[in-house]
Amino acid sequence: MDNNDKKIRIAIKASAIVIVAIVVYSIVSWVMTIGKVSVKVIYAPFAAKVSINGREYKNNANHYLAPGKYSVEVKFDDFETLSEDVEVTMETEYLYGSLLATGEAGKQYANEHMSDFLAVEGVAGYLANKEGEAMRKKLLGEAPVVASLPVKNSLFLITYTQDEEQKVKITISALNTYMDEAVKKFKSLLSKDEYLHQYDVEFLGYDNLLAGTFIDNDESDPVEYLKKGFSGIGSFNIVTTSECGNYICAKMTTGREKTYTLMTYKAIIGKNTDGKWEILGGPLPFLTKFNTDGIADEMLVFANEL
Repeated sequence: MDNNDKKIRIAIKASAIVIVAIVVYSIVSWVMTIGKVSVKVIYAPFAAKVSINGREYKNNANHYLAPGKYSVEVKFDDFETLSEDVEVTMETEYLYGSLLATGEAGKQYANEHMSDFLAVEGVAGYLANKEGEAMRKKLLGEAPVVASLPVKNSLFLITYTQDEEQKVKITISALNTYMDEAVKKFKSLLSKDEYLHQYDVEFLGYDNLLAGTFIDNDESDPVEYLKKGFSGIGSFNIVTTSECGNYICAKMTTGREKTYTLMTYKAIIGKNTDGKWEILGGPLPFLTKFNTDGIADEMLVFANEL
């Protein structure tokens, strides 16, 4: 075997060793990332030293971290030390922040390295937009109708608010004359898989002539029970009643169409432990699981569709 053959064999062996080393390194690296998430650690200024759980990590670089809670400390001369506890999840993309200058030297350094701080601001903006979009998708998933709100015209206003727990409340504002139109409009905004009773609704701007005016009575017939109960309202009228399970669902009106004061109400009555009728839901423009007590959804749907 001449020298050239020996050199070729040595070169082949060396190449094979390098390839095996690369493969082994790749496998080891891959194994070490299993169950971890790639997180970019970025704190301004980029020359600052970043310690996570006491171990130093390269700043402005990606690292693989296992989900869990961590203590982060960021230090740099002439800047306040940043200490924070963070939680990494499989959705975490960044650990980020900016240090505050403690004097003129720090301010000058910050001005000279403003691009570092702008990069962190960009990360904050990106995450804020992402969070906002996620909240909007969640909101639309739970309350699709808000995508069509607000509805505002000269007759009524339909809008919504959210409480501290991000729960949606619909507000329908209209005078008695236009409340029926407002309810009709709101119903038209619902998708085929939605129902009026699913939403927490507040009715504003109208005078519920039937609220607080009912006269308790012992009539055994449900229609007569309602008529006698609201006998003090001159313009009261029962449009229809129907059995709905163990209850009676009723559609009623006050006012008159020709005088543009007609308004529709829905109510559910049932018998109490003494066998007497009592109003369990309404009278309101429509009934929801939030303004009735323990009425099954299918009964509410039935009552609202009368």
